[in-house]
Amino acid sequence: MPRILPRLIDKISQQAQHQKNFPFYGPPRRPKSLHRPLPPRPSFNPAHHPRSILLDTGPDNPITSSQSYLYHKTLPPRVFIPQNANTRQGETDSPRTMTAEERRWWANPYLRILSSPMRYCFDTDHHFPADTLIRLALVQLPPTRMSKSQTRITIVPDGVLHPKFAPRRSGRASYIICSREAISQTVKSGSYKRALRGAQIFMNPRLADQIAHLLRLRVLQELELLADRLHCGTGSRSDAGTSQTIIRKLTRSEWNDLKSSGSVPYDDALAILVVPPLNKHRVTKERPEPSMSAMPPEEENVSFSKPLPPLSEMLYSPLDLSPPASVLPNLLPKLGIPLYNGLTAFPNRSQRAALFALLTRLLGYERKMRYLAGVRPAGEQSKASHAFLLRSNADSSKRGDAAAVAIALWRLRMFEGTCNVS
Repeated sequence: MPRILPRLIDKISQQAQHQKNFPFYGPPRRPKSLHRPLPPRPSFNPAHHPRSILLDTGPDNPITSSQSYLYHKTLPPRVFIPQNANTRQGETDSPRTMTAEERRWWANPYLRILSSPMRYCFDTDHHFPADTLIRLALVQLPPTRMSKSQTRITIVPDGVLHPKFAPRRSGRASYIICSREAISQTVKSGSYKRALRGAQIFMNPRLADQIAHLLRLRVLQELELLADRLHCGTGSRSDAGTSQTIIRKLTRSEWNDLKSSGSVPYDDALAILVVPPLNKHRVTKERPEPSMSAMPPEEENVSFSKPLPPLSEMLYSPLDLSPPASVLPNLLPKLGIPLYNGLTAFPNRSQRAALFALLTRLLGYERKMRYLAGVRPAGEQSKASHAFLLRSNADSSKRGDAAAVAIALWRLRMFEGTCNVS
């Protein structure tokens, strides 16, 4: 009890001030494996059956016990498996870790986006990977005195946040392309009413702003989970002395060379985030407090005196191993590394303060890991810039899932109109 009370107080203080109820979400259920070894191939030779095959009461009868011959897939492998992970009673599928090649695929965020389940988009009448879509769930509102006989329904974004922080709503849902323009056009035209005839639908006119806020919050949640994973692995013997860096700051010379050349000379680079520290307020002389609340931000309209840079820019890697144009002309694009400007991607000061705090926390864990590996700092001649380099490969994926952060950033890039799915 003395150990849970401080954590409970911290959780309550982190919630929004206007939130009065705190829902309890239980741990997710462990996936159950239906895989079992198939019986031997049955024989339909009449000589092997002295009587009718329908009269055979054996458990491997291919006619009366056809369910025994159904093939069920095994559980997917995981990057990390606890030492006490055992096979459940009654199951034959034991947990297994990923191979080096599977970890290399897992470290690729674009491959994970394309391999997500295919879902139907009602706006384009096409099927797309689920990570390129936004899931919209239907929520029934409580009846009022004026509309007791009519069902009142609203549409809310579902599954945008990480399942650890907000589980998905069960029930009927639809998918739409991850684009602000598509969401705004759907709200304006009212095409969503075709699916629910006879129901009174209340649509939030600022649904696009709500989804954008949740997408930014998803980036912060993935960074927090990555920081927790690195914090747990910093003191473990398995990660001690490793030199696989997940995130670091670019030096000023590296940043200047990158801006002048427009290319990223790192083969395992995922993204570059430019996040300068926040300035103090002119009146209060204090920096904003970090906020990761799902509630709407307090400062709705954020204005800037100077024009902002684009949310993201595409840089190219000189270490691209794709086939030349003579082999596969106009089929494979060049390997691109997105560069995200934190001021444009996170205009809200509280969210940007949380982003900078999480990146600084990650740097602290990486600094400790380099110290354990025997790598000493380069010195004052290589000062750090405001650019953070996010990296991922087959070896570093065992320390943390940096590809999930890259996927969350890419979805934000898609939504703000700087990425074309088609």
